[in-house]
Amino acid sequence: MPFPECINAMVIDIRNVSAFLDNEVPIIPWRLLEEECPVRLVVPQDRLDHYAGFFEPTWLTTDVETAIQEIREFMDMFVH
Repeated sequence: MPFPECINAMVIDIRNVSAFLDNEVPIIPWRLLEEECPVRLVVPQDRLDHYAGFFEPTWLTTDVETAIQEIREFMDMFVH
């Protein structure tokens, strides 16, 4: 199923995923990456270093509220 055109940002919470993911796991739709969609991965604090080796470090956070705030600030740049 294709993603709707209205998606402009994505927060992916993988804190409760027990397996360690790597860059081969397709958790981020490539179409959104090609359109420079802001992405935030919410990961457990103890796995932050592990995921920093696979994903863009600026995408990583350990808190959903922080992820949402960062995306709001990014989107505000286009509005103001």
